[in-house]
Amino acid sequence: MKILITGAGGMLGSDLAKVLGVRFDVLGVGRREAPHLTVRYFKADLSRAEAISSLTRGNRGSIAN
Repeated sequence: MKILITGAGGMLGSDLAKVLGVRFDVLGVGRREAPHLTVRYFKADLSRAEAISSLTRGNRGSIAN
């Protein structure tokens, strides 16, 4: 199963990424850098349509399925 976590750099998001990343294919997204995460992570402002488009295009095999 593939899981997209928005706000993955925050407290709740990073805890979710840590727990779910052990068992699932997790992709984290957030506005700030998050070097503490051990899952794939992209810095993006999801309030901008072009950021969402770029994220989904670049990871079509990862998050579109």
